[in-house]
Amino acid sequence: MISVYPADERYFSDNGIKILKPLQAIVTKEDNGEYKIEMVDTVDNIEYYQAGMIIRTDTPWGKQGFRLSNPIIENNRITVEGKHLYFDLANYLIADSYIVDKNCNDALDHLKLGCDTTPPFTFSSNITEINSFRCVRKSFEEAIPTIIERWGGHLIRDNWSVTINAEIGQDRGVTLVYGKDITSISQEEIWDDVLTKILPVGKDGLTLPEVYVSLSESLYDIPYSKVISFDQDNIDPADYMNEDGELDESSYNNALEDDLRTKANEYLQNNKFPKVNYTVETYITDVSDVGDTIYVKHPKCKINIITNVILIEYDCILNKYTRIEFGNFRIKLKDLISRVSEQVEEQVNQKQEQRISFLQDELQLATSKIWGAMGDSYVIYDG
Repeated sequence: MISVYPADERYFSDNGIKILKPLQAIVTKEDNGEYKIEMVDTVDNIEYYQAGMIIRTDTPWGKQGFRLSNPIIENNRITVEGKHLYFDLANYLIADSYIVDKNCNDALDHLKLGCDTTPPFTFSSNITEINSFRCVRKSFEEAIPTIIERWGGHLIRDNWSVTINAEIGQDRGVTLVYGKDITSISQEEIWDDVLTKILPVGKDGLTLPEVYVSLSESLYDIPYSKVISFDQDNIDPADYMNEDGELDESSYNNALEDDLRTKANEYLQNNKFPKVNYTVETYITDVSDVGDTIYVKHPKCKINIITNVILIEYDCILNKYTRIEFGNFRIKLKDLISRVSEQVEEQVNQKQEQRISFLQDELQLATSKIWGAMGDSYVIYDG
């Protein structure tokens, strides 16, 4: 059922202003991204598709609300798009809110308290990692990508409820065979960074006694090998000083070797598979939401590639999925811009704060010297 509600609706306790029967209603849901409905109807119902109104429709994830905007009329058809109610967070502004050493749940509550008007949302998270974030002159919706960047996790948007959890989706054991089950697809594969063996190089040209780090399993018919350099600034020599204040070289070198070995193995695990992305214009059984696991049996790999559902399109009239996108990578331009902008802003703010602090200290010192020099002196005004 698809119903329309006034813009100020909060509780959805009835069927709204009217039950609609549009010609088309497609919901698109993307992991940490888009969540919208696109509708087409006749102009006879134009009064129910005004900007700001809320469309509530059945989805595989319960009844969800979408706020309409920018209706387009062409001949006798009206086309309108609605963003999920979550995006109402763009209207709640944060002048300056400094989150210091909090978990993700507390960080969300802290931002809610920092809004110019209290948003009608509840927030929660199961991410216990401690982090910090200063949010200056942003909307709540603009702050969420930084929260996800700092604390990690995935958005779960359910009307007026917003959750960020470490993991989403389910593993139902869905396996697709490349070229058999997934023949009608668009695909993208990147093999440039695939590795099965590396020669890790650390601080000051450090190498491991065993020289190479390799995968234990045999994945491909040919090797994929590279020399990879790692930053080891996290190993501080000051932590390895003896009682005489001298560097314990043996302990320090062992720490560097252990760190290099750990980083090399992590890098190898993160790059042992090609980066793949598949879009299927059909229905896949046992897939219900973004984050669900799909195993892909690829002819070039001896074991299955693990992917996750990234995007789903759902037809609210036909009650079926019409498009599923899944893969093990995707860089979104919006997120990239957000991360870069945030990093630049923080660096500028840090430098500015350091400069202000320095100037204040210098001014205080200069003022003290001036008053000290004038303490026993006289000023004669001769006109």
